Amino acid sequence: MASSSFMNKQTVISGVTSATNNFVAILNHQDLPNEFHIIQDFLASSPLKFALTEPASVSFKSVMQVWNSVTFDKGYSDTILMSFEHNEITHYVTPAIVEEALHLPVLGDAIPANVSDSSLFEFVTKLGYNGEVKRYGNLFRTKLKKEWNFFFDTISRCFLNKTSNFDALPSGSLKIGYSLIHSTVFDYGSFILKALSDRKSDKLGSVYFLRFLQLIFNHLCPNVVFEDDVVLPICRITENNIKSLVNSDKANGFIGNAFIPDETLVAKAKKSARTDVLGRQSGSKDFSSTPITKKKLQGGVQGVLVKKAAKGGEAVSVKRKLVLRDETVSEDDLPISSIMNVNKEVSDTAIAAVVPLSTP
Repeated sequence: MASSSFMNKQTVISGVTSATNNFVAILNHQDLPNEFHIIQDFLASSPLKFALTEPASVSFKSVMQVWNSVTFDKGYSDTILMSFEHNEITHYVTPAIVEEALHLPVLGDAIPANVSDSSLFEFVTKLGYNGEVKRYGNLFRTKLKKEWNFFFDTISRCFLNKTSNFDALPSGSLKIGYSLIHSTVFDYGSFILKALSDRKSDKLGSVYFLRFLQLIFNHLCPNVVFEDDVVLPICRITENNIKSLVNSDKANGFIGNAFIPDETLVAKAKKSARTDVLGRQSGSKDFSSTPITKKKLQGGVQGVLVKKAAKGGEAVSVKRKLVLRDETVSEDDLPISSIMNVNKEVSDTAIAAVVPLSTP
């Protein structure tokens, strides 16, 4: 069996061309300059980590078993359903199966947030977009500071079914980024199945989403080992890609801090069929901006954050996975135990922003 490797160009094995998409994310600190570490930590602690980094290798025969026999059909409410065959058994792949295989948040009975284009455009503007924000065709991630440039570059290269023009900032990347930052419900399973269906139906003949196909196969056909198999190379972002992110700041004249949206929570929001996991109405746009470089990521805390809803307002308790804290606040001033078991108000200076709850 051949050894695993990484590639950034199309690879042809036994007449099969591997598309340059479904990249592995760079989440190790040693691979990037310090200013990217907070975004790396954010992604590494998000519900997307597994899908961004796994599997470690891709089996040629496993992927081709799926790709050569796969079919797509429309299910209830136009949901795309996928099926493939292995050993004369048909395996059906629903959006829920995709979410389980990729360890993504399972949609279940939840209703995906209906985020409007205007909300996404405002979202981009709040991130400090250096340009006109009116339509998707004219949006480019290179007009964001390098931290957010890297954030959306990672999402696009991993989740989109494109193999070029990664400088663009399409709606799919914005919706995923918006969902991560605002904890809104996103239908990852249907999104990925549609991307696969669109590419399988084209006439180019390349195999897309190598990593995701391998994860789906492993989930439904565990412990299958093929004889005389070949390990396919996996796409990985290169050092040159990272240099281009850094250089884009100079080209756009960016100076100072990058900004991260910081929701202003509303006290005791009423729950409804269209609220997100925090009880907020879908499509909420109520947030301000907080300098990202002024924050320190506190990972691995499954705690309760209490934050003032407004000056003199009632405090709101919200379960969160991660907390962004001011670097000026010492561990003695705000120990982890106080974050996990807070029963009193904490000043907005001590806890200035939060990042979304991860689904276990």
